[in-house]
Amino acid sequence: LPVMVADTDGEAEGYASQITPVRITLESGRTFTVFSVEAAEEFGRQSQEEFTYEVQEGKVIHGSQETIRRKLLDVQHRYQVDELFIVTAIRDFQKRLRSYELLSQAFTQPAVP
Repeated sequence: LPVMVADTDGEAEGYASQITPVRITLESGRTFTVFSVEAAEEFGRQSQEEFTYEVQEGKVIHGSQETIRRKLLDVQHRYQVDELFIVTAIRDFQKRLRSYELLSQAFTQPAVP
């Protein structure tokens, strides 16, 4: 699940606008998600299998700590799942690390009313 967390909703929206999730389906039935059409084409070529890909517009969940907490709890409730596998595809390492820190804090610190 692509998730991007920042100090503000606007900052997170800026990060999310920089990537395009692309779902690759290999002939064998395996599926993968990458974050650009170019990466999908390269991945498909390297797989040495026939493949298709589909751009997943608007599939990045993004926001501040409070926004992400609310959105992810909604996903958990809607799909009745106990765990979520999250990836943050922010290119800048320090900003990506900060995203993971904020995500962790969103679920380990008391919620803001």
